[in-house]
Amino acid sequence: MENFNRPTKFPDGPKKAGHPDTGRVAVTPDKYHALIRGHCPAYISEEQYERNQQRIRENQFGGKSKGAPRDGESLLAGIVYCGKCGRRMAVAYSGDRPVMRYF
Repeated sequence: MENFNRPTKFPDGPKKAGHPDTGRVAVTPDKYHALIRGHCPAYISEEQYERNQQRIRENQFGGKSKGAPRDGESLLAGIVYCGKCGRRMAVAYSGDRPVMRYF
C-alpha cells in the first residue's frame, strides 16, 4: 500500500549500480558506444579538457589534493562575455566580509 504523503523506503529493495540515489555510473571515454572526435567545434581543446578533468579528480572530497580553489580567477573569467553589454566576466572574492565591487 502506498501513502502519497510520505516517501516510501525499501531498505532491502532492489540495488542500483553506481550512485545510490540515481544509479548513474561514471563511464570513461574508452567505454563509450560511440565517440567521434572533432565532429563538432569545441570550446576548449581535448588536452585542456583532460587537464580540467584531472583537476576535478584532484579536488574531489577525500582525495589527496589541495582542495577546491578558494581565490583567484575562475576558469571562464575573461573568456565569457555578457550577451547584453559585451563586457568580460569578472570574478571577485571578498572572503568573510562583504565588500563592494565595481566593474
